[in-house]
Amino acid sequence: MINIGDFVEITDIKKTGKILEINERRKKIKIATSNYILELSPERVKKIDRNIFFMKSGKINSYQKSLTIKKKLLFKVAYSKLDFHGYRASEVLRFLDSWVGEAHYYGLKSATIIHGKGDGVLQKTIKSYFEKNIYAKTVEQTGFYKNEGATLIEFF
Repeated sequence: MINIGDFVEITDIKKTGKILEINERRKKIKIATSNYILELSPERVKKIDRNIFFMKSGKINSYQKSLTIKKKLLFKVAYSKLDFHGYRASEVLRFLDSWVGEAHYYGLKSATIIHGKGDGVLQKTIKSYFEKNIYAKTVEQTGFYKNEGATLIEFF
């Protein structure tokens, strides 16, 4: 039996998420993944353990070396400062997909993402990602001149 708040895996696309709503009349469930809310039939999902959810979503991998630890809860870590100097946009997006869910789960209120000044590719990628993200409340450039190579994200 699946309940609201359970962690699930969408079996056909191998994506994990958390159940937000169950509509028994329509036989649909709403699932929050790292950056989407999906409405699916219950047959497409299987319930998974919370620890498996975090393991399958690729939390804390090789990017760990460049991250600053800020908040520790229940022996898990939610990072509030991320430094993506030297990473490609595709690598950053892959990491953000798993990190955002974790940050939301652990109640992170804000995060600073350092992307550097450069030609603005990472800055635009990060801004675009969070403007579409369901957990992000505000997205703004941070620093004295508002173009110091970092973005401040505030979460709901």
